[in-house]
Amino acid sequence: MPEHVLFEERQRMSPTITFWGLAFTLLVLGGSALLVARQGKLAEAGPVLLASGLAVTAVFLFVGSTTLVTRVTLEQAVVAFRPFKTLTLLPGDIASVTMKTFGMFDGGVGYHIGFRSMALTASTGSGVLVTRPDGYRILIGTQRPDALMSALIQLQRAATKAAW
Repeated sequence: MPEHVLFEERQRMSPTITFWGLAFTLLVLGGSALLVARQGKLAEAGPVLLASGLAVTAVFLFVGSTTLVTRVTLEQAVVAFRPFKTLTLLPGDIASVTMKTFGMFDGGVGYHIGFRSMALTASTGSGVLVTRPDGYRILIGTQRPDALMSALIQLQRAATKAAW
């Protein structure tokens, strides 16, 4: 029997945040190079600064290529922050679901683990906050918070129906 998909979304990491993060880091490295050059030690520090710039660029390009895939059926919700983490929520794993607006400093962008919380987001803006029965909170970023919240509530209700 085919799964009934309630919600499905694929998001790319925010190119704006990736660009500005990379630009800021390279600006700092460029400023460091200028300071070292003023001291006449660029020949010594140049290779380290160049290697640092290449490493930072590679990391930002890798992070910028990640995707956040969210899929909710009546059996489970799977949130995959590829290639890093995949989270699966079963009907009994959801105590409450609320919409949340968040920015860089209260959820951020990416895959974050905090004290009794987790955030899986591809850009700032809208998300759905899932609270598990044990109080653990999971912020899932989405471009369609109403649809994701509705699908997660249907998944939560599936646990109630199974208990009857």
